[in-house]
Amino acid sequence: PSSIPSSAPSGQPSSRPSEHPSESPSCTPSTAPTNPATTHQYYADWTPSGNGCKNDGAQPNYMAANPTNYLYSTLDKCCSAHFGWNYLSCMGQLDN
Repeated sequence: PSSIPSSAPSGQPSSRPSEHPSESPSCTPSTAPTNPATTHQYYADWTPSGNGCKNDGAQPNYMAANPTNYLYSTLDKCCSAHFGWNYLSCMGQLDN
């Protein structure tokens, strides 16, 4: 985006490239992709000391065997599914 946006943008993109393109990307890319072996899905921690969802890869075998019922790609999805009654705490937004 430009630092001074147009008050009346054109309806269609132009057919030619910009005369002065930006110098470089706005952020630094990661040096390497995330290793999938260390990326874990979220699961409900129903242990006596648990109070939310974890993604440490230590889910019980029955959860790993039924991922569509127990494993979630985001903390939000896990907390919504299993801790709706205590959602903010599960999300780490309240002191326990």
